[in-house]
Amino acid sequence: MNRGRVVLGIVGLGVFLLGVATVVAPSTATALPVEGVVDLLGGPYVFVAAFGVVAFVVLLGVMGARAIDGLDEATPPDPEDVYQVPQPGHEFDAFVDSGGGLTARMLGNRHERARTRVRRTALATLVRTGGMSRNEAEAAIREGTWTDDPVAASFLSTRQRPGLGERLAAAVRGESSTQRGARRAALAVARYDEVSR
Repeated sequence: MNRGRVVLGIVGLGVFLLGVATVVAPSTATALPVEGVVDLLGGPYVFVAAFGVVAFVVLLGVMGARAIDGLDEATPPDPEDVYQVPQPGHEFDAFVDSGGGLTARMLGNRHERARTRVRRTALATLVRTGGMSRNEAEAAIREGTWTDDPVAASFLSTRQRPGLGERLAAAVRGESSTQRGARRAALAVARYDEVSR
């Protein structure tokens, strides 16, 4: 079947080039024995009908080949990739779970970013659901009076620092006092939000 396609392609290319040659150089049209073929077939209408018959035979041949060989369907494109977009709070959760290691604690600012993030969330929650003004909420966070959880209070407070017992409890669990404080403060903010609704 491939050989037939090659032959038809070569014949089609030859006819195309011959047509281009007759358009570019009309003198080549006079060199073709078209009039003799027209007279042999019995007139110009029969000549055109002969082309129609040949085209119809070629069409039947192509359709028959498709029916025998089947239609080769194109390979569908690869499905689109699904991009993994981090969920809100992913960075905070990763910090609370891993802490970033000793190097991140010594050289990075993830600890302070976590504290700032929880402090902002606590402030917004106290103002939104606690009925406090912004200044009152800031004072409650600074003094550590916004929650009953001493670990959460000391994590966000600027006046309280984690005690030795709190640091030891965090070390026993294999985490820093900042990780423990961030977790407990986030939970305290969530509880405050639920209770105030």
